[in-house]
Amino acid sequence: MGQSAPQARSTPPTLRARLRPPLWAQWVISLTVAIIAIVLLVRFVDANSTPSAQAPHLTAKGIKSLNDEAEILDAEQQAPHLVSFGARLAPIAAIERAIAAYMNQQINFAQIGGPLHQTLCFPVPGAHAPALAYRCSALARATSYEFEGVVDSVARTVTYCRHNPPPNPGDNVPVSRRCAG
Repeated sequence: MGQSAPQARSTPPTLRARLRPPLWAQWVISLTVAIIAIVLLVRFVDANSTPSAQAPHLTAKGIKSLNDEAEILDAEQQAPHLVSFGARLAPIAAIERAIAAYMNQQINFAQIGGPLHQTLCFPVPGAHAPALAYRCSALARATSYEFEGVVDSVARTVTYCRHNPPPNPGDNVPVSRRCAG
């Protein structure tokens, strides 16, 4: 007699296989968990990156103290600087060199991100000789720093001030009269 081929036995599914959800449900569960994790992460980062979360120990007195320090630093940065220059140097070149030297010093002492790319000055209309007023801009690492200055061609001096933007756009923070011409 001929032997017949052995019949395949079907094994009963294991408990693990019976409890596994279908493939579409596995996808839905995975995506739901991922979305919940992303939402929780965004909420956590948002809650912990506000200024009050970064410095929760500051009281109103501490905030006032920091603001006072910022005003002092701003006043120091906007203080007039006086530089002498040689007889052969044109007034516009003198103020551009003086501002470039100041900017390079700030970059060297890590007060400003460098390098310095360019310093340009333009005469202010209506200025009278010997004191010529200029508005200048120094470009360092894609940031423009504004300056105002006066070149006295008789005394061969440059007086310039850095002009920081006001903390509130509508405010007017004047520079020293010595720099305004």
